Amino acid sequence: TLSLHDALPILWLVACAIVLLALADIVTTNYILGHGGHEINPPIAGLMKMTGPMWMVIKLAVTVGLTLWIVARYDRYGKIAFIVALFVQGAIVLCNTIQIIVWIILSRGK
Repeated sequence: TLSLHDALPILWLVACAIVLLALADIVTTNYILGHGGHEINPPIAGLMKMTGPMWMVIKLAVTVGLTLWIVARYDRYGKIAFIVALFVQGAIVLCNTIQIIVWIILSRGK
């Protein structure tokens, strides 16, 4: 097991990856919304409705805050939370990207 001191570079790398994936999620979501799509995540859809474009700032701030909290909580549950957050955020971006690619392919056929 790595000590916190030894694990910090890895923790910060994963933290940066999570935040960058959150930014990619915002960009790809906006692309989809701009082309007639809609948000399927009810809490985010509600946030969008309540706050307008500020949803992006709020989502990013919450992601950064939770990521920093996970870094500070270097224990077994923090490690699990990091892995889950990284894979979930990555899966969301992957799904958004697939939707965009499919939309581009289908729109070329029209």
